[in-house]
Amino acid sequence: MAKIGNIEEFKLQQEEDFETWVERLELYMLVNKIKENKAAIFLTLIGSEGYKVLKSLCTPELPKDVEYEKLVSNMKDYLQPKVSILAERSKFRNCLQENNETITEFMTKLQKLSILCGFGNNLEEALRDQIVHGVSDRMLKKKLCEEPNLTYGRTKEICQAHEGAEKSLENFQQATKGDLNFLKKKASNKWKEPNWKNGKNGDNADGTCTCCGNMNHVFGNCYFKNRNCEICNKKGHLKKVCYFNKNKTDKVQSKFSDEKNKNHNKSNFGTRNKKVFKNKINKSNHFLESDNLDIDTLFQIEVVNKKNNNITIKVQIENEIIDMQLDTGSAISAISLSDYENNFNYLTIVKTNLNL
Repeated sequence: MAKIGNIEEFKLQQEEDFETWVERLELYMLVNKIKENKAAIFLTLIGSEGYKVLKSLCTPELPKDVEYEKLVSNMKDYLQPKVSILAERSKFRNCLQENNETITEFMTKLQKLSILCGFGNNLEEALRDQIVHGVSDRMLKKKLCEEPNLTYGRTKEICQAHEGAEKSLENFQQATKGDLNFLKKKASNKWKEPNWKNGKNGDNADGTCTCCGNMNHVFGNCYFKNRNCEICNKKGHLKKVCYFNKNKTDKVQSKFSDEKNKNHNKSNFGTRNKKVFKNKINKSNHFLESDNLDIDTLFQIEVVNKKNNNITIKVQIENEIIDMQLDTGSAISAISLSDYENNFNYLTIVKTNLNL
């Protein structure tokens, strides 16, 4: 009759787990209904190095004259000397969940450490207590402590459900991260200084000369291209097209009376040769003017209704989801006192030397 399965020789020099190997050997003999010659099969598969050890352990008898159970016991005592239960329990009690270690991995590690602890009927109670003590997640620890009549089975259920929720939330955050990437790239609104030094690129898009502001010629043919600006003292443009004139618009005043503006225009604007721009401020019509008589052209100023268009994202803090503003320009991220009191009052606030 053909044999079912196979069992390899025991590798003594490779420090193979002898107890596990014996369990596999006995299963092999059980499934193939081998009831006799167990000792002979064991000695055949124990390997040459293992046989030498057994021969010395069985002296003055030969290994073939010793019963199967005695051979296994002698080899087990040689390879696995008795350990201190107190030492093994100390290892078990000091086992904590490590960084980047999942809860499932941590519980499996505790089960392995408990094998040599001799807990007996108190095994599940010891495992439950050490899981609660050793988990690193404060929210999970709090949830376990709040559970009435917590058993080992219920402990595993809560831990596995918590771990599953954490993974689902992480996958959700990874999926939505790509949707926010477009916020990182913004069009630049910085002013670029015109090229005053040559006529190749010295004209504006609207066809005006960047040197004097007129439209009947290009920069290369401008009479004033070698003139120094009276504002910035740079060569190649006049003061009326100089960018630094923009700084003088800080003196612009808003007149809130149409009647006063009309009177002012009649008395002053006819002799000053100044331009006044009409603008809408908060849906009301007003005139803007400059007190500086040297400015030929006043930059148009637009004032719009300021709206709160802050972009917020959901951030997980201690397993609580908090709405936080994105890209505030701050060097740190902080939550409000009300968020702390509503969600994290079980945590202790620690003083910091950080100055904002």
